[in-house]
Amino acid sequence: MKKITNLAQQNRMITIASIHQPSSEVFEHFPNLCLLSSGRIVYFGPSHYANEFFALNDLDKGGGELEKKRNKASFITQCLILTRRSFLNMHRDLAYYWLRLVIYVTLGLGLGTIFYDVSDSYGSI
Repeated sequence: MKKITNLAQQNRMITIASIHQPSSEVFEHFPNLCLLSSGRIVYFGPSHYANEFFALNDLDKGGGELEKKRNKASFITQCLILTRRSFLNMHRDLAYYWLRLVIYVTLGLGLGTIFYDVSDSYGSI
């Protein structure tokens, strides 16, 4: 989204985007905002005045400033995309995949031998 807003600013263009539940990172890229609810305009204006607008009009149900949290769904989606991309890269370079597998097995065996004969008493620690 940042690339789109930068491109629009460079070329003096207007960007219109319809985003359902954007993350706080995406929300910060919009200079102006038009919020709709059930097809009616709830807020129209600069995005940095939205918190003040909702607080003044008792529309802020959270009891304070809008939280800057990441959307859990977008976090999971980003993790899935990165995992898929990682598997694709490993599939393309099989030597790298096998090297990582050997490193992880060696690391696991090394850590396993450290804790192999440790008993439950304080003396063994």
